[in-house]
Amino acid sequence: MGLDISKTAIDKAKSSYGEDIIFDTIKDNNFTKVIESFEGKIDLTICLETLSYIKNWREVVQDISSFSRYFYVSLYIPENPIGFVLSNSDLIDELNIYYNTVEKFIYNDENTFFLGRNKKGLK
Repeated sequence: MGLDISKTAIDKAKSSYGEDIIFDTIKDNNFTKVIESFEGKIDLTICLETLSYIKNWREVVQDISSFSRYFYVSLYIPENPIGFVLSNSDLIDELNIYYNTVEKFIYNDENTFFLGRNKKGLK
């Protein structure tokens, strides 16, 4: 299953992967419906280059921890960021509240790659 808030991203994924995988958009950024539809259990959530655009990104990380066993984040944070995530350390510190680090890689002090396992031990 693939979910995204962007219909364009969903259309591109459908063209790449065909009908073997179900794709849908998250309507109105409503994660609650996603949680309910999967009974609160998703193996992996992937967040690529999006958290900087979300004002309440810390709440989003917390929300994701309520239903996702693993969380993968890739985020470019420049020296003088204009987005809402202001530093790699802020990002990693927040992720480590809810997730144990499985792998972490920071490239050139700007690109953060993080894979974490939920501390709640969701099954």
